[in-house]
Amino acid sequence: MATFYVTTDKDFNGFTSELGFWLWNAMMVGIPYDTGNLRSSFKMPINTDKKLKYAFDDSIAYYVDYLEEGIGFVTKHKDFIKNNLMNIATQELIYFIKTGNTGLLTTKPSVVLRKSIYSSPIGYERKILNALNMHGKNITAHDRKSLSKIWGSLDTDENITSTIGLSPLKTISYKRSELLDIDTSNY
Repeated sequence: MATFYVTTDKDFNGFTSELGFWLWNAMMVGIPYDTGNLRSSFKMPINTDKKLKYAFDDSIAYYVDYLEEGIGFVTKHKDFIKNNLMNIATQELIYFIKTGNTGLLTTKPSVVLRKSIYSSPIGYERKILNALNMHGKNITAHDRKSLSKIWGSLDTDENITSTIGLSPLKTISYKRSELLDIDTSNY
């Protein structure tokens, strides 16, 4: 683990609510974005003057660990939390400690939920859809969330954890008629 030190002449009294929201917005940019489902799962459970906490909600995006570890069909996002998000947060914290200033976005981040830019679902999604006798082309963020829930329930080695905290604001850019009718009630 790397150790770093920040020195400043400013009397640092603690974090601010604005810093918590600014970091959340800044880190949101480093999260991979296809349908917006993964970004919508990035929550802020704690925002106090002594502690800031951010977490991905497994019940929304079970696949976050697989992306981070580079396991499976999509390996290009390996270490996006360890590298991208931590670097963004560290840079902004250093700036805040030195200057006492945050960026301009100090409200909840917003995420546009959309259809996938890819012409077919990725690995595990395609397998689940085939098992359900469903075939989807461009899946939506809602579809991805449903497929993630099913996948998580099938993985007997892991437990899905739901994170309580503030969620980003969500805007949906597709019609209900474009959703696959995935029944998750049995999972």
